[in-house]
This record gives sequence, C-alpha cells and structure tokens, in this order.
Amino acid sequence: EPYLRERNWTNLLKYRKALPTVQKLTDFLILAQARRIVIFDSDVLFFQNPLELTSIDSSQDGLALFQRDFIDAYSLSLACARSDFGIDLQPSINVGMVRLSPDVIDLANCEAYLAHPAFADFEGHTEQTLWALEASRIQAVTYLPPSYLVSLETRVDYDTLRARHYAGPTRVLLTRQGIP
Repeated sequence: EPYLRERNWTNLLKYRKALPTVQKLTDFLILAQARRIVIFDSDVLFFQNPLELTSIDSSQDGLALFQRDFIDAYSLSLACARSDFGIDLQPSINVGMVRLSPDVIDLANCEAYLAHPAFADFEGHTEQTLWALEASRIQAVTYLPPSYLVSLETRVDYDTLRARHYAGPTRVLLTRQGIP
C-alpha cells in the first residue's frame, strides 16, 4: 500500500481493498524481483509437470502466457477496449495460470483504466481485465495449450491434462473430482 500511495494511485488502492483478487495484480508486480514470474490461483490442480510454465526459454521474455478461457470474462467488451483505450483486447484470457515478465504490466496504466465507467461496479473480472488490457496493449499475449483446462465440462480425460483450473461454477468439482 505505501508503494501505491507514494504514486497517488488511489484507484488501485481502492480496488485492492474492495476486490482481493486485485492484490494478485498489484502485490506480485510490486514485490517481484525476478525476470519471470508464475502465478496460479488456489483452485488450480496440476496432473503433470507444467513445462510451459516452468521452462527458462529466454525467447519468452517480454511475453505473457495465459490460460485460454471458454468465454471473454472481462469488465468491458472488446469493442469498448478498442474504442475507449485504442487496445485490441485479446479474447478469452484467463489469469488462473499466468507466466510473464513483470514489466509487461504497467500499473500506471491500470490506475488510469480503473477510472473508466466499466469498472464502476467493483465487479469480479476487474483484475483479469487489467492483466488482459496491459498484455494486449503491448501485443504480448500468448496462450497455454489446451492441456491447461478451464472449462464447464464435468467429464474430462485427466490423462490428457497438465492442469485444470476449477473456476467459477466448476469450483465444486475441485473436491468432488479433482481432490476426492
């Protein structure tokens, strides 16, 4: 919080307190000291070694690696991002599993985005939208392969998965199927 206050980023401070998921954005980026960071939500299970997340391939520096969602779960539409921010917001970014260089995300820009009316309701996709806007702004978006699943499907072949993100309505499956 002192870091955000020193920069007078009142929107980030306000959203960080109202939506704990925003702490994932602010705190990791402020505290990170590595060239690359990997972040995953607590509702993610790994079934195989997540090679795409753990490789040290330097050609990936400057890129953001996200899970591909089955929907566009953003606080604003792709058309709104283009018209109001001049950003071609990439579709279907899910931040349940992320690998990126911390410098991909500019928190000053996130502060400015939060002044937009689309963020007025403190809705649950705020944090994901900020990650997506920033990575899309610098055209750094890449996606994990389908073996990193986020889906509403109840029946899946776990032998083909490296990981599953039990997001939203599938979270009950985390303990029913993922960890019986």
